Amino acid sequence: MKNEQSKTLSETLIDINAKYSAFLIDGKCSICGAKIKVHKNFINEKNTCEKCDRDIIEKQERIKRIEFNIPLGYRHMTFDNYRVDKMTKNSDVAFSIARNYLVRNEGVYLYGAPGQDKTHLMIASMQMCILSGKNCRLLNYSNELRNYKNRGWTKEDIFEKYANCKYLFIDDIGATGTKDDTVDILYGILQRRIEILKTKKVFITANIPLADIGDDRVISRIIGMCTSYGSREDGIEKEVNIVEIGGKDKRLEGAL
Repeated sequence: MKNEQSKTLSETLIDINAKYSAFLIDGKCSICGAKIKVHKNFINEKNTCEKCDRDIIEKQERIKRIEFNIPLGYRHMTFDNYRVDKMTKNSDVAFSIARNYLVRNEGVYLYGAPGQDKTHLMIASMQMCILSGKNCRLLNYSNELRNYKNRGWTKEDIFEKYANCKYLFIDDIGATGTKDDTVDILYGILQRRIEILKTKKVFITANIPLADIGDDRVISRIIGMCTSYGSREDGIEKEVNIVEIGGKDKRLEGAL
């Protein structure tokens, strides 16, 4: 009989597994109820199967992506705490469009005065996409694009970062005007997404109507990306996800 020192590594591992197996009994995964083997000393603990372990790890990774991609002050914005306001024009329509953004192929353009929860809907949609495993990016138009030179970025840096992600979210167009080269950059981002990724997936919030952007190229691209076509008995059905949200400024209401 071999002594412990003369055993190979594989033989030692087999012995360890055999000894450990003696302590295993039938149990259930505390999440899905699947039958698993558990250590008899931990039968009353929360034991999970390999599939649920993987799901937990994947969920933790997606939460990390939310923390990486969404600013701290925005992370509370979800569909669960969004309030559809009957006094706000198209609040219910905007909610429905944002809620279904993940499963639709076209983009969204929500616009209206400040304080209409446009950003709330966009961030809620973005969080849903991230938790579903999608590659998402958030671009704050009034901050990042207008100050890109101060950050040491080039236009190519911006294109690389925002034109190549699967799901792009652009916040706050028009908050500080659209008269500088940021409109050219926005056009470049949209055009590359259309040409290279062949995608319409862009979610935009703005303080101005689309026509006020002032650049026909950008307006045309956004209209095309926000338009879908379907068939029905009496012909082609066209849907354009360009929605104005109007009502009282919720930020001011909350402050008064």
